Amino acid sequence: MLKTLYSRHGGAATGNAAVILSVIMAVTAVFSLSAAKYAGVLNHATVTDNGKTVRRLTAAQTAEAFIDELEREIDPLDHIRYIGTSENGSFDVEIEHAFPLTITADGETNYVQAAGITVGELLGREGYELGIYDEVNYPLDTIIYMGMDITVTRVEYRSETRTQTIPYETRYEDTPTMKTGDSKVVCTGVDGTSDVVITDKYVDGVWESSSMEYISTTEPVEEVIARGTAIADPVSKRQGNFTLDENGIPTDYEYVLYGKATAYTARDGHGTYSGRPLIIGSVAVDPEVIPFGSELYIVSRDGSHVYGYAIASDTGDLTEAGVLVDCFMGRTDEYYRDACRWGAQFCDVYVLKEGNNSVIWRDGFIS
Repeated sequence: MLKTLYSRHGGAATGNAAVILSVIMAVTAVFSLSAAKYAGVLNHATVTDNGKTVRRLTAAQTAEAFIDELEREIDPLDHIRYIGTSENGSFDVEIEHAFPLTITADGETNYVQAAGITVGELLGREGYELGIYDEVNYPLDTIIYMGMDITVTRVEYRSETRTQTIPYETRYEDTPTMKTGDSKVVCTGVDGTSDVVITDKYVDGVWESSSMEYISTTEPVEEVIARGTAIADPVSKRQGNFTLDENGIPTDYEYVLYGKATAYTARDGHGTYSGRPLIIGSVAVDPEVIPFGSELYIVSRDGSHVYGYAIASDTGDLTEAGVLVDCFMGRTDEYYRDACRWGAQFCDVYVLKEGNNSVIWRDGFIS
């Protein structure tokens, strides 16, 4: 009975040992297979550090993964530069250790360490925000190098729009229709305006320069002032194409006559013998002495009376009365007293341009 039991237990023990051995062998086989498989996917890499190159094995399957793996082994400020992947699949990299350099901005100089990044990346990493006009003494895409002193210059532009006044200019026109010393504004001057943007440039808070930009302009209106050149106030205000010298004498004329100049008035409705309008500035003449249509300038020799510019338009019994010209003073009801005050004056009659004795009839016929 005991032998039988022993035999049974012994048989069972022998079966369990076989099972255990089988499990151990299976695990060993799996481990060996996994190790072999793992060993088959290891990659090579070369790492250059301070001029020394070492080879190493890595489980990383890409260069990026290997760099990530290597970054966990170096200082955070160091930089890994990827050189390339060789034909045999080796990842080649170089470790660039951080070096010191300075950043000067906002009146302070800070010492920092970095490697393998651009000036712009370094400024961003160190918290320097650049304004739109700020200037850096290196291009932002420049790779930093030892000994750099990076300087940030703060630049600010402040603009305002102002309205400026453009003063008008004054032009004087000499006229023989007024006496010397008298003047009259013919055209009133008006100042112009100009809207201008003035921009001030500040560098690190200090004013450096200004610029102006005109954005709209209203041109000024020139003021025109007529000033008299006659030696006395002329009766006739008719304008002619002539000038007077400082003595009130025409500067250009064909010839001059000297004789008595009388004055007359007429009621409304009267005309002239030549057919020309009867207006102040019309004078009666002997057409055989002064042809109709002649342009005249009449002034007393002593300068006390000036009739002024006139057109020989009418006629009458003048020569027999010893009169050279009879000057029309205006309508009788308004200017009779002026004609009386004029009376008879001995005058120089300057013939500015001699007429051709043309007679203009009211029907428009010209002889």
